[in-house]
Amino acid sequence: MQHLQDKALLDQEVKKLSENPTLGERKKGDLDFFRVHKFKIRRQEVLLVYILKFGSHENFYRDINKN
Repeated sequence: MQHLQDKALLDQEVKKLSENPTLGERKKGDLDFFRVHKFKIRRQEVLLVYILKFGSHENFYRDINKN
């Protein structure tokens, strides 16, 4: 039953991010294409890492590290 509550909390946080994609903190250096949103599940801080990039499929993964 506890993991259903954890999943519901995760779903809420993902919904927050879908409504405000810049909510998380942008990483620096080689990881600057990641954003990290921090929140707690059962008093444990967890990180939700996501990429906010848009581009055509051609060379997308190759080019992601060039920005």
